[in-house]
Amino acid sequence: MSKSIIIQEAGLPKSLTVDALQLKKFDSGSEDWIPEDGKNLVELQIGGSGTYKASDYNAYGIALAQVKPKYGGGATSKAAPVHKFATLHNIAIKEGDKTLIFSANELKVNNQGGGTSLWVPKDDVGLKTKYITKSGTYPASADECYGFSEVTVSGVDVEITQDEDGDDVAKVTDGGEVTETKLPSSIVVEVSPTKSIYTVGETIDFSGMVVKGYTKSGVLWTDAEHPDGTIPLSELTLPVTTAMSGDVIEVDDAELVQPFYLLQVAEGNTIAEYQYGEWYRYFYSGVTGGPVYVVCDRDSLDRGESIFVSMNAFSVTYERTHPGSWDPQRTIAAGGIATYKDYSAYIGGYVLGYNLFVEGGYTPISADQPIGLANAAILAMNKAASGQGRSVSAVPVDYQRPYDGRTLEASFGITVMPQGPT
Repeated sequence: MSKSIIIQEAGLPKSLTVDALQLKKFDSGSEDWIPEDGKNLVELQIGGSGTYKASDYNAYGIALAQVKPKYGGGATSKAAPVHKFATLHNIAIKEGDKTLIFSANELKVNNQGGGTSLWVPKDDVGLKTKYITKSGTYPASADECYGFSEVTVSGVDVEITQDEDGDDVAKVTDGGEVTETKLPSSIVVEVSPTKSIYTVGETIDFSGMVVKGYTKSGVLWTDAEHPDGTIPLSELTLPVTTAMSGDVIEVDDAELVQPFYLLQVAEGNTIAEYQYGEWYRYFYSGVTGGPVYVVCDRDSLDRGESIFVSMNAFSVTYERTHPGSWDPQRTIAAGGIATYKDYSAYIGGYVLGYNLFVEGGYTPISADQPIGLANAAILAMNKAASGQGRSVSAVPVDYQRPYDGRTLEASFGITVMPQGPT
């Protein structure tokens, strides 16, 4: 690459266009210095046999060749770190009648038209060719050169075939040896993540998830890096990381229990209960995050117990009166999300009493199979919350299998609530 530069000759500027500057060495002889620009390097990730030239990647040289068998072969490139010219060269430059002796790793020369350019010893940017027959990492520095002009790889290849079981197999040729490795053809989420209930927009937590691979014949896939077939989270691709609404869940009335009562709690209303021959009233002065309900059950003696429930995080403030006195004001808040089968709801508080009802009426819910109070609350709440947007959403999980990078897909389900805790 020619450069148009200006040098001083006998104290006067002189314009030149040259490919190289020949400078005398301090001891004896001379050496050529050439422009530094245009000496960019690349690093190559090579997957199979072939010849790879630096010029094919718009580069002056190849700083590093990493060879690893890959189905389809080929190579990918990225820019190499900028090379630091650190070796000092002792040179002599004559200025008038004087000879100046100094050491330098780069020279800064004035360009015609303004600006400067850096020049380096030609020997410091020398290129070599490289012939490789085995996978590994090959830096140009190990061959005592600035870079490789081209790299030729031979005998490093991958072929995807099928074995006698009909399973996909990677037939790998590397360094004169041929090995065959079974490949998975599917993945399965064996254990779903621990957290399964979310609100719209919440970040999905994949902790606790177990994903395993299987061959085309249905056998658990294993290899040296996956001795039990488990694929670690770090090797999986997770396209969806935020909980979004999916398919709305329909509640089957037959799953509800022996008569249950779903009582809506509103600010300013009163729930009355009769126990031990006396009336007690609960006056609600603050209800947030609703609608909030009390779900009550009954036993054969008409005794009841109840729990607060909502599709949203909630808080209920109340005062209880009983004959002749008032109890202090209390607040009950959602204590968490409970789950029964595919159903879920926020629940909190616990009241034990008799003949609990809302003055002015209640909504009975009947069914014939007894289950726990919290489960009944969830089912009743889902029925009451019809159309509020609670849904089941499938979360995809992908895995690029070794050698050919084929994407294997699986998924697991989460329940998505319409509104999160406050």
